[in-house]
Amino acid sequence: LLFARTQQAAAALSRMFRSGIPEKRYRARLEGAPARSSGWIKLPLASDPEDRPVQIVLPEDAGGKPARTRFSTVAIDAQGRAIVDLFPDGGRTHQLRVHCAHSAGLGVPIEGDPLYGSTGAAILRSSARLCLHMDEIRLPHPVAGSLLHFTSEPDFP
Repeated sequence: LLFARTQQAAAALSRMFRSGIPEKRYRARLEGAPARSSGWIKLPLASDPEDRPVQIVLPEDAGGKPARTRFSTVAIDAQGRAIVDLFPDGGRTHQLRVHCAHSAGLGVPIEGDPLYGSTGAAILRSSARLCLHMDEIRLPHPVAGSLLHFTSEPDFP
């Protein structure tokens, strides 16, 4: 979580996030390993009017909003699950989750995802958690302009 200590800083942070200025890196553990080890996922997203809060891939000319994610595989564990770094360009609702799970994206859901994962709602009845964690963010200080850099290790291996 990122907190502003003044209204001026809060307004500046809000403008920065709307403009996509912060550089964010997320770490995720997937249910398996993707076919590609790195690259870009470019899938426009829209709310599913029949099943909110689920997001669907929808062409831009049909109302989808642009969403791009750069990814890089960090490791594959003994169970064949990939640890990936995800770098969203922008930040649509559920962007990383859909980009990982969708067959035109990585085609491998994030472990513990009750909406887009292979075990679906069964996860909601278990103690499993979504293995997605923002582990790094860089942004200018909202007043001074100096570079701020925060890191946080995920609690999954």
